[in-house]
Amino acid sequence: MFLQRFSGLQLRELSTETGHIRLVTKRPEDEGDSEAVYMAFVRRTKGNNIARRVKTADILDNLNASRLSALTEKDMRRMNRYLAALRELRDAEA
Repeated sequence: MFLQRFSGLQLRELSTETGHIRLVTKRPEDEGDSEAVYMAFVRRTKGNNIARRVKTADILDNLNASRLSALTEKDMRRMNRYLAALRELRDAEA
């Protein structure tokens, strides 16, 4: 995942410098894997241009299927979830 490429120290530094990291990282209240929880998490980023761009880049990275040897039903459900989130974020840009 895009944000997982940063070390904890780098995230703390970015967070203190910009205050945007908290918008694109899960919070304790985001526990669970339901569609509603995920989309609420995505919607939080819509109102902040930087957070929206970071989350969009994260989703695009997650959609890269070239690292998978085969696509399973689970992968397809996950990709559909990412596509819905990407549409939500792109609608906010318009």
